Amino acid sequence: MTTKWRPAPFELGFITQTFRNSADNDYIAARLLYCNGLDQQFLWSAEQAVEKYLKAILLYNGINTADIGHLLTRAFDRLDAITDIQFDLPDDTRDFLEYLQVYGTNRYLQHPSFTAGEELLRLDKTVWHIRRYCDYLRGEIKNSKGQRVDLLPAQLRRILNPRTLAQPHRFRIMHGQLERVLGDQKSSLRPQARIRTASRSI
Repeated sequence: MTTKWRPAPFELGFITQTFRNSADNDYIAARLLYCNGLDQQFLWSAEQAVEKYLKAILLYNGINTADIGHLLTRAFDRLDAITDIQFDLPDDTRDFLEYLQVYGTNRYLQHPSFTAGEELLRLDKTVWHIRRYCDYLRGEIKNSKGQRVDLLPAQLRRILNPRTLAQPHRFRIMHGQLERVLGDQKSSLRPQARIRTASRSI
């Protein structure tokens, strides 16, 4: 489906505040919890972050999310309904979503839970790849000739740039909550939001 939905500013603001910004905070919380050995709390915050990112993407594109709940794989599969956007995501993304769907929602320990030691790395990878699409990409501007220009192609070129694909943690969203934390040298949360790579940190 090529969406024709054109949201009002207050609708975009609601999606951004309720889903994307909240997901950013859940992601930072998940990293903090993991680093302090609170595995089950980490899994819940990780699940919440990914769930809200996926729902934000769907809502930015006018796709209903009312029946998704905590079903991450359902949200992920529903991205296929957005046919004019190419979602270039790692092959193992769905596997990690399945893991979070089972163990992240296990808040009351209805069944045994486990971590294998690589969950933070997998969360970082999943979040930074998915989050590139977590914005309203369909705006229009007028060029110098007064013609309306669709912004989606330019947005997708930026998202799918080979440099971005190689280092998705360097991708920045304008006015993003995570970007605000990363840019605030005095924030006590900044160390938890920074990802260290083999060569440097962000």
